[in-house]
Amino acid sequence: MRPSTLPVLILLLCCSTGIVIAARLSGKDAPLVLSFFTVLLLPLTGILLGWEGSMAPVGLPASVTGVPVTVAGDVLDQPATVGTSLRFRLGLHTIIRDSSVVPLEAVIMVTVSMRDSGKARVFPAYGQRVALHGMLQPLRAARNPGEFDASEYYRANGVDGMLAVRKGWHLYVLREPTGWSFVRAIIIPLRTGLR
Repeated sequence: MRPSTLPVLILLLCCSTGIVIAARLSGKDAPLVLSFFTVLLLPLTGILLGWEGSMAPVGLPASVTGVPVTVAGDVLDQPATVGTSLRFRLGLHTIIRDSSVVPLEAVIMVTVSMRDSGKARVFPAYGQRVALHGMLQPLRAARNPGEFDASEYYRANGVDGMLAVRKGWHLYVLREPTGWSFVRAIIIPLRTGLR
């Protein structure tokens, strides 16, 4: 169960308990029971939401951001061409930096520069496990009041960081996609087209 569902479930359970008790009571005790549960629920919900915030992912480790790294993971989207770049989400499994391997479960947005597209070895596809060499960056927060907050936007969409790959030949396919080809051939292009 995701941490964000826990406060909602506890709130619903307490509300339904209060309503059932109030329905069984008659007369002037029912409003008293409802007000008791309301007074109890508000601080409890605040505590649970604070607890949930403390469990929120902190993003990528600082030791692997801002330096060249090699990452390995699964392509989560059908890659999209944006100008001279290729963009897709990657389900990250491993980061290699200076011969040290860091296992890490995260989702990153990958941008591969395809200016040298004639030299690109492969183009990634949904479901492939790939290795990429590039610069891993944390999400950039808004710097000015009213500015678009890319960090908030990407976190809301489940993305923990960004990877910039400067050359198309820094992309290697480690494993071809597994699973139903129906999903890759029909569902993913349909979902991409509806965006």
